[in-house]
Amino acid sequence: MATKAAMQRAVRLVAETYYGDEGLWLCQAFDAINRKLFGNSLPQPLITIEMTKWGRCPSWSRLQEDCPPHIVIHPVLFGGGDTKQKPPWGLKRAWLGKQLVFDALLHECVHL
Repeated sequence: MATKAAMQRAVRLVAETYYGDEGLWLCQAFDAINRKLFGNSLPQPLITIEMTKWGRCPSWSRLQEDCPPHIVIHPVLFGGGDTKQKPPWGLKRAWLGKQLVFDALLHECVHL
């Protein structure tokens, strides 16, 4: 199994390559949550921005014994997109953005 530092570098590379600034910000937010609230005890998850399973959840995490964890953040949480369309899950458009993404990421970290 790769070291925690190697996993962190790999996850950051994937995040930056596929999601740009938002992906890198997610990694930094995870690092802050892990350091300040969990004493750096959480395993490094793969963090992706994509549709969650069946599109039913704003965020989702997968935890399996023989596999590193995976956190998925639904892209609508960042905002943007069609501003005429109502956001899912009863959310108000004003709530969308990095603060909501941070809250969703924190929620998934609790599962880790």
